Amino acid sequence: MSRETSLSLTAGLGREAAWRRVPWLRAMAGAAAVIAGLAGLARGPRPASDHVAAPLSVAPARLVAPPPRWTSLDDASPSFAVEAAELKGLQRRFEARLDAAGRREDKLVFGVFESEDPYLRLTLYRGAPPAASFYLDLVRRAGEAGLGVLKSAQAVAVSTKFGPAEVAQVVLADSIERACLAFRFQAERVLAVHGWYCAPPERPLPWEGLVCLIDGLALLPAAGSADPALIGLFALADQHRPEACRPLAPPPKRRRA
Repeated sequence: MSRETSLSLTAGLGREAAWRRVPWLRAMAGAAAVIAGLAGLARGPRPASDHVAAPLSVAPARLVAPPPRWTSLDDASPSFAVEAAELKGLQRRFEARLDAAGRREDKLVFGVFESEDPYLRLTLYRGAPPAASFYLDLVRRAGEAGLGVLKSAQAVAVSTKFGPAEVAQVVLADSIERACLAFRFQAERVLAVHGWYCAPPERPLPWEGLVCLIDGLALLPAAGSADPALIGLFALADQHRPEACRPLAPPPKRRRA
């Protein structure tokens, strides 16, 4: 073996011995290698280009309020009337409005609730409103009129010229309480009617009287001219009006001698 080779082996063995004699140096070197490997994994693959894409421009959102559920018809004329002796001489009020679908709703009010006189409130909607129970419908309609429902009996069906109607004895209240008959019916899919009648305490209205009150509902000529469906509905309904509920014919005029 040459002298140079012997010296090289001796130096290498010396370095290996020194490496083994310093264990903390080996630990530091291993930890450094692990850290470098983890850093490389965290960076992930290097992008092909250092160019960063500009963020996409997004148009600002516009907040749009939904259309109102109802639109008042301030210049509308009444489309319906009620022929009933109980309502003569009472104060009358009328309102009309359109829903978002363009369907009209009329409200007729006869009398004043805060009294002992007869009081009738009618809501007439052209079309078929969303289905709801009689009680929930009554509570909603009474709330629109500023009234609360204190009591409500089970609704029963009665026959009218428009077909079957739901009727229930109820107690409505605001500053006073009144016993009333609430009712509703759907005439085909043309007209939905809801309302209540509160009779004077000394003259309670029998259910037969309520039927005649409902059957006294009439279509005014000006309203029917613009809605053939309403004309057909009332023409057919009047054929089923009981004789007891028909208005008395005026007496014949006497001829002069």
